[in-house]
Amino acid sequence: MLRLWAALLLLYLCACLCVRAAAWLASHVRRDTILRCLGGVAMCAIALTTVSLLYAQGTAQFLWLCASLALWGVAQVCVMLGCAVQKHT
Repeated sequence: MLRLWAALLLLYLCACLCVRAAAWLASHVRRDTILRCLGGVAMCAIALTTVSLLYAQGTAQFLWLCASLALWGVAQVCVMLGCAVQKHT
């Protein structure tokens, strides 16, 4: 149970840490560029999640899952920024 909380904490911590950088990026970079980056981050998150669930075992599985959750947190921030930029343009 403690591992689950640690993984979720990592997800939300990564999301919180990249909000500020992503907000700066949104004000200086075009929306389509941000959405392309989101696609790349989401594809990496999908690949890491697949590896963690299908191929890794034991502690390695937990580490792969934490890495994929961190990328999902970054992707979540990019989606929120894309929606916010779309509202104001």
